[in-house]
Amino acid sequence: MFVIITYTNNKKLIKFNTIKLVKSNFINEETLFNEINYNLDSIKFYSNYDINNFKQKIYNLEKNGIIQDVKLSYSLPNKILVNIKSNKPIYIIETKVNKFILDENGAIYNTKFFTSNPSIPKVDLIFLADKFYEDWNTKQQGLDLKNLINNINKNKSNEQYLLNAFEILHWFENNYLYTHVNSVSIKEQTIDIFLDQTKISFSKDYKEIKNQINKINQIVNNRDLLDSLNINDLTDLKEIKLFFNNQIVIKS
Repeated sequence: MFVIITYTNNKKLIKFNTIKLVKSNFINEETLFNEINYNLDSIKFYSNYDINNFKQKIYNLEKNGIIQDVKLSYSLPNKILVNIKSNKPIYIIETKVNKFILDENGAIYNTKFFTSNPSIPKVDLIFLADKFYEDWNTKQQGLDLKNLINNINKNKSNEQYLLNAFEILHWFENNYLYTHVNSVSIKEQTIDIFLDQTKISFSKDYKEIKNQINKINQIVNNRDLLDSLNINDLTDLKEIKLFFNNQIVIKS
């Protein structure tokens, strides 16, 4: 055994210096390499110290909350294999001063690894009440998630309205309308969701949100109703109002 180890060390037959992303939900290899400052063209010049530093940076990705787990394995003669498991982002939410990820569990994260991922739909979040933005300097660059949370905490009603909007968006993520959502507008009385050219209005009352989601769910899954309206799906309608008690108003 000593002879074999000595031989391989002398001949440099085994040197794990090539990093390869084997599996990741959403982060691509280019993004990973940029994050850890690793260059495939320079692998011959990286020392063991450099490689260990790259590996530590990869493990540090777990500090970004949306990344659940990072595992490294090795393949002879020279590959370091990276496996990254993340929560599933469902939308990139953009306000006029910030953007963030909404995941499948209703949690929000910064967009550090996902801004250029075309598989994640983008949704504009519009607050018509200026007080939501009043503590933000819109000229400031690099506004992060902390700014968003701090500003929400200035007015607790903002928090509930956002939670309502997120619950509505989570419902859309589970049906065919998922990629049709363009924007969410939080107005004085309603939360309006725009699907292409279709506006769907929900009450802002958190006690009514689940009931209204149930209403829209019944429409989506009622083929007879859609046929009676001569439409293929909800995006063929102009407007749906869900906030009236015991009724739904549909404009075609």
